[in-house]
Amino acid sequence: MAQRFIYNTTKSADYSTSRSYYLVQANTSGYVNLNGGTNPANTAGENVSEMYIQEIKWTLNSGAGGTDNWNLRRGANTVLVLRGNSGQMDFQESGFRLEAGGDPQSNLQFVLTGAGDLLIKVRKVAGV
Repeated sequence: MAQRFIYNTTKSADYSTSRSYYLVQANTSGYVNLNGGTNPANTAGENVSEMYIQEIKWTLNSGAGGTDNWNLRRGANTVLVLRGNSGQMDFQESGFRLEAGGDPQSNLQFVLTGAGDLLIKVRKVAGV
């Protein structure tokens, strides 16, 4: 599977849809660009200025005491390291944010050490 996009919604031109989301699934290291490139968050005619991680689900094959992990980065900053057998974090529900400073304006990178699966929901701030 490597990396695949499950859905990518766009804010409507009249702004009746106030949020747009991007959902990516991976079982290897990968990335999401804000705009353009091989794995863009933007859709045709959309300019993404910021992205916020909303929800994460993951599994790792090493178990609780193992060394496998997912390392989530925004630009040069590591914002989260996921360990353990599996888990889920819902930042949208809790109102917490992982990103600080200039992180929301940076591309999202996820690096896998070992073996596992990852599902990330990202909210996009974009103009149409």
